Amino acid sequence: MAQPAQALPQRGLQQVSGRSPHESLYGFDGNDTLDGGAGADTMFGANGNDIYVVDDAGDVFIEVSAGGGTDLVLTSVTRNLTANIENLVLTGGGSITGYGNVLDNNLVGNVANNSLYGFDGADELNGQGGDDLLFGGNGDDVLDGSSGTDTLTGAAGADTFAFSTSLGPSNVDTIVGFSVADDTIELAQSVFSMSVGALDANAFVIGAAAADADDRIVYNSSTGQLFYDADGNGAGAQVLFAVMAPGLALTSADFIIGTG
Repeated sequence: MAQPAQALPQRGLQQVSGRSPHESLYGFDGNDTLDGGAGADTMFGANGNDIYVVDDAGDVFIEVSAGGGTDLVLTSVTRNLTANIENLVLTGGGSITGYGNVLDNNLVGNVANNSLYGFDGADELNGQGGDDLLFGGNGDDVLDGSSGTDTLTGAAGADTFAFSTSLGPSNVDTIVGFSVADDTIELAQSVFSMSVGALDANAFVIGAAAADADDRIVYNSSTGQLFYDADGNGAGAQVLFAVMAPGLALTSADFIIGTG
């Protein structure tokens, strides 16, 4: 009986696709996309910026060259980044989990409820849609829940908690473990309508509500709630956008306005 065709080692191709359920794919040099298709496949990349398409819990992806480009895993199942691979994007609509490694990772969720773990390195985590759990781990990380009711945990390092999507009752994040000494809250200019750079001291107030027309960011130290008030003590209502620990010695220096 004829045996199923196996993918032969291929060098420097843009697209390397499998034809049978269980096979090995080789990228070698060049910027390769390795996609085994159905079944548990083994994919090898080397030099170049490689993309691994993962759709089975049994898929194995191996980047043999340290420093051989910036590599990406696109996965519709829960996976962790193996050695020498920098970036991970969760695909599909499942509530799955993505794990980083010791490198500086960029981890991106999908439309569902995801968990993202940065571990070591200076990582960037973006939950995208859904109600996500983001864990920065060690290193100076950036955590952006995007839309949804997310929980952002920075852990060790000087972390940045970013808010870049339209505010509303279904988009209130929880910040866990904020360190006044090290961490920063970054507010996108497109959402918070203030000048890029350090938050003006007059735009921050501790209390239950804005005290004057200049106040924009309100921290209720009794409840830990963070509000944005577009017109200070004017007629417009303040909008809750985050909850953190109560009783923190926050100042305007803990906030920056980003270019987003």
